[in-house]
Amino acid sequence: MNREEFTSELRKFVDNQNECCFEAFLVGKTSPKLRKLAFRRSEYRDLRKAFTDGIGQDPTDDLRRDSTDDFKQNHTDDLKQNPDVGIDQNLTDESRPKQQDNLEQNLMEVMISVIRERFLDEEAVYAGETDIADNQKKFHIIQQTDEYRPFDVENWEQKWLCDRENFLETDLDDFKGIIFKFRYGNRNLWCYQNKRSVTVANRRKTGVLARLLHYENGMYLEEQKERVLTFLRAIDIIVMDGCIVTDDIGLLERSFDFQIFICQKADEASRLVRKSGLFSGMDKLDAYLSSEAKSHIPYRKKLIRAMDSPVLEMPLDELYGKISSLPRWSGKFKAPVNGSIPIEKVSEIESMIDLLSERFTVSEVTGQEYDTEVKKKADKIV
Repeated sequence: MNREEFTSELRKFVDNQNECCFEAFLVGKTSPKLRKLAFRRSEYRDLRKAFTDGIGQDPTDDLRRDSTDDFKQNHTDDLKQNPDVGIDQNLTDESRPKQQDNLEQNLMEVMISVIRERFLDEEAVYAGETDIADNQKKFHIIQQTDEYRPFDVENWEQKWLCDRENFLETDLDDFKGIIFKFRYGNRNLWCYQNKRSVTVANRRKTGVLARLLHYENGMYLEEQKERVLTFLRAIDIIVMDGCIVTDDIGLLERSFDFQIFICQKADEASRLVRKSGLFSGMDKLDAYLSSEAKSHIPYRKKLIRAMDSPVLEMPLDELYGKISSLPRWSGKFKAPVNGSIPIEKVSEIESMIDLLSERFTVSEVTGQEYDTEVKKKADKIV
């Protein structure tokens, strides 16, 4: 899937949001991965604003802050009987009224606005799998594979439908994030929001806001007994048609075993290098890639760039003639033997990867050489 295909499908959900079905799930660390969050409809839905500019708010905060006796007299008893005003564990799709309640509608509108502002922005930069070493805020479109499928959302949902394990408060002890599902026709869009330190709000009076209000204004906040789940105005990963789209490769590395994907793609790149016949000693490269040494990890990413490297298309005589005459590469490689450049040492392996990824560039104006992580092919001068 390329940028045009992805954004075209994404716009269908944005432009037809009123026709979309919307659901929210906690993503657990164990199977079944999903815990459905169902939103109760009640006459107090106007109290249930679960987000205010990214700051979570308990559904009954307005009640606790209201000091009028009439308000408390009229509503306290009912709220005590319904302490989970914001979340209903028993409400199913079949029993849900067609008209969405305020919280659900607000959440959907916020997620749609994030999609529009971030992923559909005209200045948003998209990149493919071969650019993951750039360490730039680009949206990378990554195709999940049989070996690397961190968001197997369709199977997650099928498992949830079989077990019908909806949200329980204990799930807040062990979950990775929240995922929102949009369904338009027969198409599904999944938007993942990673768990942050503020996702489950501090229930004690030791929070920064509580201390600030106390010392600055003499206000005291009553301790929140129930746990509060905060919805943020953020989407970290979009999953659609088996593809992951994110601008946070670090999140994939920290939380979703992205090294599996990097090793897989590095192996593919290694096979392309071997197929080119320009270098020999590829068993040394394979051993280098399989090493657990931390210093090898950046070079695995860089090798993935070789999948698009024009260096692999150069004739051997032309390639060696150039690298032996350039100061940067002179002495880095041995002369060709039996039609290929021998690779034996770790330094030669890393030099080969730097060469294939064209790590170094030289200014035509000043002659200054730069070590560049990011590459974007320039348009030809007409």
